[in-house]
Parts: sequence; C-alpha cells; structure tokens
Amino acid sequence: MKPSNTLLICIGALTLTLGVACDDSQSYNNSPHTIPDTRAPDTSSDTHPSDTTTNPGAAVTYHRDIAPLLAMHCNECHVPNSTAPFAFGSFAEVQPLALFIAAAVEAGTMPPWPPLEGCQEFKHERRLSSEEIALMRAWADDGAPEGDPADAVVVVLPERIDLGQPDYVFDTGVEYKPQPPEANSIDDYRCFVVDPGLEADVFVNGYETLPGNPALVHHAIIYEAPQSQAAKLADLEALDDRPGYTCFGGPRVSDVRMLSGWAPGSAPLKFPANHGIRLRKGSKLVLQVHYNTLNDKQGTDRTKINLHYTKAASPSELAIIPLAQGNLFVAAGDKEGFATVNGPALPLNVSLYGISAHMHMLGSSIDIKASANDREMCLLDIPRWDFNWQGFYLYKEPITVPRNWITTLNCHYDNSPQNQSPGREPHDLRWGDGTFDEMCLAYFIILVPPGISL
Repeated sequence: MKPSNTLLICIGALTLTLGVACDDSQSYNNSPHTIPDTRAPDTSSDTHPSDTTTNPGAAVTYHRDIAPLLAMHCNECHVPNSTAPFAFGSFAEVQPLALFIAAAVEAGTMPPWPPLEGCQEFKHERRLSSEEIALMRAWADDGAPEGDPADAVVVVLPERIDLGQPDYVFDTGVEYKPQPPEANSIDDYRCFVVDPGLEADVFVNGYETLPGNPALVHHAIIYEAPQSQAAKLADLEALDDRPGYTCFGGPRVSDVRMLSGWAPGSAPLKFPANHGIRLRKGSKLVLQVHYNTLNDKQGTDRTKINLHYTKAASPSELAIIPLAQGNLFVAAGDKEGFATVNGPALPLNVSLYGISAHMHMLGSSIDIKASANDREMCLLDIPRWDFNWQGFYLYKEPITVPRNWITTLNCHYDNSPQNQSPGREPHDLRWGDGTFDEMCLAYFIILVPPGISL
C-alpha cells in the first residue's frame, strides 16, 4: 500500500471540478502474548447475574444461557473447517474451554471487534453486553454445567453478510510461489492482471476476498485500470519472467482506482442496495498481493475475489479514497511513537458510508476524526491495534461530514524493545512496504456527488 493517491489529492481534484474520501488464520502479531488470567475477579460485593433474572438463584447452564450467546456471537467463525482454532457446536466442545472463553470475553479479545464502543455505530458489530460477559464468567466459575437440553431456546440470529453467487470471480489462474527480490527479505509484492470483459459500466455492490494461502497473504487490493493503461500493463507483464509483475509501492500504472481491499481479519463487504463502486467499460482489474514468507517459505498462493454487481438501473456511485501520512518517523525504542495527518477542508458535505484503518505490527492505536472550530466528530477509534483484525467498517447509517470540516488521522506506535518480533531489535521506523516497516493509512467509502467524476 502506498499513499500515492491521498485523500487530499482526491478531494482536491473534486474541488477543482466544482470550481471551489472472519479470518484469523494468519498471525503477524509477534509481540509477547500473555495467556489471560482465567481466575475470576473479586466480585464478593457484586450481585451474581442469575440473582437478577426472573428466576432468582437459578444456575447458569449451557443449554439455556450459554449456547444462545455462542450462536449469536461466536458460531459464525467457530465452526468445523473454518479459520477459528476450535468449534463451539456442542457442550462437549465448549465445556473444556469455559474458563478460557470467560477470560477472553472479559479481556475483550473475543469476539474480535476493534472499534471503540461509543464512537460510531457500525453494521455487523461483534460485541457482548456486560450482562452477557457476566453470564459467561458465572457459568465458567460454577464448573460449566450442561443443564437440561429441554431448556434450549430458539435463537434469532443477527443479520449475516450473505452475498449469494458472484457475478465475476477474479482468479489469477496460477499457483504463485512468492520470491522476495532481496536477500534475507520476507516481502514480495506481486500484481496480477485480469480482463473482466466489461462491455458496459457495472457497479460493484459487494465483494469477498478468499486468500488461497492465508499464511502468505499480508494484504490484497484490487485496482481498476482504465482501458488507456492496457498497453503498459501488457508491457509490465511481458518484461517479467514470472506470473504477473513486481509492484512494490503500487500497480505502476496511472489513473487507477481502488475497488476492494483485504487484510487479516477482513470480512466480506456488502454495500447498501442500489449502491456500488463503478467499473468502467473496457477496464482491466489489477490485483496487488503483498506476500510475507515469514510463516511459509515454500508455499504457494492462488487468491480469488468474488465480485457482486448491483442490478439497479441507476445506482448511487461509491468510491474509496485514502488518507495517509507517508512521512512518519518513530525512533528506535520509542514506546509512544506518533504520526498524524490532516485532510483538506472539504468544499461540500460528504456522505461517508464506511471507513478502514491500516498499520503494521508495531501500531498500538489509531483514530480518525472530523472537526471544525470547537466541534469534533469521531469517525473510527481503535484503542488496541491488532494487525490480525482489520477490515472495512460500514456505518449503520451514512454519516455526513459537513463542508469545511477537516479529517484527521492519528497513529500511535510502540517501538520499545519489549514489543519487537522474536529476534529483532528496535530500529527507526519509517513508511515502507515491508512487513517490518510501518504505515499510517485510512480509507474512506464516500458517496460520489452527482455530476462528479473521481
């Protein structure tokens, strides 16, 4: 990822036009981990959750109390043959993990949902209430009783992201073996070009990225390249003796637009009905994959992306635009490193549909705000950054960022000796493509105003 097309540039172009933005199988967090303390906190003066129910004194049981919580909040990932390390489908599977589950939900590491509560409301939030967390703890401390299967209740599951059958599948058609170009390097950036055969403009309403080998894929981005860049893309491929072409920093062609992005933890993305990102007639698709061979030096990958088009006759156009601080610097050993960047004052109201943030392994927290004078609006706040849980977050309802407001991205880093990957010493951090470099980057999904071309 490279901040070559920053939010300032994109909005600046818009200003000139007017005349006046569950996958956890891969682990890159190499910081020391501590197993959560599974001992219950001292709650001798608290009221036990079961004491406040309609059946005072009733024990918390798996079938009546815990299975419904797992079905609503956990079982989307914790099923057989998924990326989660174990399934939660039965009492026999869950009971031995009771103390661990209670500790994980108390620590806020499960279910994984990085955004801070109270900043904004997002679709598909994965949160447990304090009452639900207390139930988990009470059940675990009581020995995780099964209870009576007859007490099982019917669960109304939350809305899931169901994209259905894709309209187009981006498939490179090859099993690619990463080959970092520099000795002792673990990073390989590769771009693959596909012609989707578009005879007319289409609008992408949703997408799902399917890494072929999650142990290798650091991130994957699809760009749309206009027909005018077809010859240069063909030259880049022809000059490279391996599939695709090398593309550190970006796809190496002009006038590209971002269509989709994936990093560890990303879920499928579905925009509101009758909305989509435009793919222009005759354009090519360029998939940039950052491969990291740290966890798999011999493996291959064949990442695919399912694209879903809206069938609306006149869809509302969305666009993804970036904001980045490419001049970040964090000194070796600095536990409280900081980078920040402001976007421009916007010349018109902007409807914001979604947002994403990106750093690497030494990021500690990240937040994005919009402000004007003494007014401020939180757009996204991730107080505990985890590289393994990233993605786009769609707002429950679009947010209006008023004209003349400024968008600010703040990135915090822990570059202390205690926070390094095994065997590594602190080094000065700068913006870079490598896994052990850093980034300070945000993406905004905006509604393109009528009559404007981005």
